[in-house]
Amino acid sequence: MTTIQSMLLLRYLMSEILKINSIEKVTDVTTRITCPLNAYACRDVQINENSLQQHYLSEQHQKSLGEHAQHINENENDDSTDTNIDMIEGNESSSTKAYEKLLLLTENVEKNQEDLTRLNENLIRSKNQVSSLSRQSDNILNTSALEASSIDAISINENILKQELADLKQRVENGNVKRRE
Repeated sequence: MTTIQSMLLLRYLMSEILKINSIEKVTDVTTRITCPLNAYACRDVQINENSLQQHYLSEQHQKSLGEHAQHINENENDDSTDTNIDMIEGNESSSTKAYEKLLLLTENVEKNQEDLTRLNENLIRSKNQVSSLSRQSDNILNTSALEASSIDAISINENILKQELADLKQRVENGNVKRRE
């Protein structure tokens, strides 16, 4: 393996680590992971994923990257290849887990979107029903007001007719009295 190939492999590994880190940030902010280069003298401690980017930029991690690149160059055909394969398989395993988490999140988002769509449709239906009931209520109130006005008019007319009837009775009685005289 040439130096360029080693550097490309390191660049690939770092990009995969960063991808996994960014995917895991979406799903779980309290995840603690071990640096993938702990086999190459990088800290063998659990790193909070929030500080993982900071760890990647640390002097200790950069030294580990350099030692790993040097190790790859020195031992192109020895057991380090197996270690590299193990690291790549570990990253693939992490990528698979991250992909599964992403699929699960996608399914949940789709379910939530379906629920929100259904709720929105129910809300629109309910608003239409409220609007219809409000119009019916307004119509009933208007009809009731018209009926009340009609009753008031009938009552006034009744009073007028009673007054006219009383006047007519009075005239008839006055006419009958004059005739008798």
